[in-house]
Amino acid sequence: MCRTPWLLLLLPPTAAPAQFGDFMYRLLNGDSTRGPGYDTAYVTSYRDDLCISLVTAYQGSSIDIDRTDGATLTYSTNTPMQYGASIDYKWLGVEATFTVPGLSQLDPDLGATEARGLGFGFTGRRWWFRNFILASEGFYPEEPRQVDPDWQEGRPYPFRPDLENLTYMAGIHRGFNGRKFSYTAARTQTERQKRSAGSWTAGATFWFSRTRGSSGLLPVFDLANYSTAANVRSVRRWLFCLTGGYAHTFALWHHGFVHLMVVPGLGAQQQALQLADREERSTGWTFAASTEFRMGLGWNADRWYAAMSLVAYESAGAVSEDVDLSTSIVNLHLATGWRFRHIKPLWRQLGL
Repeated sequence: MCRTPWLLLLLPPTAAPAQFGDFMYRLLNGDSTRGPGYDTAYVTSYRDDLCISLVTAYQGSSIDIDRTDGATLTYSTNTPMQYGASIDYKWLGVEATFTVPGLSQLDPDLGATEARGLGFGFTGRRWWFRNFILASEGFYPEEPRQVDPDWQEGRPYPFRPDLENLTYMAGIHRGFNGRKFSYTAARTQTERQKRSAGSWTAGATFWFSRTRGSSGLLPVFDLANYSTAANVRSVRRWLFCLTGGYAHTFALWHHGFVHLMVVPGLGAQQQALQLADREERSTGWTFAASTEFRMGLGWNADRWYAAMSLVAYESAGAVSEDVDLSTSIVNLHLATGWRFRHIKPLWRQLGL
């Protein structure tokens, strides 16, 4: 006969919450009684320090449509720089950025894009998870004469305030060199890569994107240079890829670093199209590809750090046999921060 439920009644009232808090703390931060879990000759951890950073960020999106002459029509956003702050402590990272009058300047000739985004993730010793949602409204053509043959240098670019893109992306990676390579050292500087090291990765990526306008994406005067299937006014895409790649951090002068990461993916996508004449089409499941590229550099000392990173995501797939439609997201991130040393656990029930 099992007597465990009766024994639990004899425990002090705070025992069960304390045990749950300890469990969550070990789950999210590792078991400190088993050692650090990494090679201290390669990695220094600052996970017990509260890291507060000043942040400058830029995030842009683009949509590419193939032409029959081999060229590409590209619509891009004109988003301003944003400024804010971030807080990193143990497994938690929170960042908020905003446009600031007088600092967040736009090129007035390219129109004004409205953009909103939200994301969060978890970065452990071997598992890295990230997901975000980004909405952008208002795009301009990078080659204005592709949509307006009468455009002249010095005039404002043609602008599509009706064109919008919504993207949700979730990706999970498994690193295979958790003892010597630290992904957080390159991404959030909550650790430091003392000696150069790298890691192979494998994982999966899911995308959902919706691109739409009040009319077709193609210029009416130039329809002959595009496939009929390319003249869409709305595209919804679901994409799933298995990914694999490599990440490496080069340690310089004990505190400096340069980081590179390339993770391509292959998989399948399904698209629901609405053409400019409002005809509905579905592509069914077809081949698709994705790519994540990350590059960063910085200086990571014991009390302060400064880093710059560039991250690019791209998904591509066929709308028809001779037309590809691609969606790209680029994020430029600069952070300078200070560490407040050896902060005591704040909320053990949440692993903090």
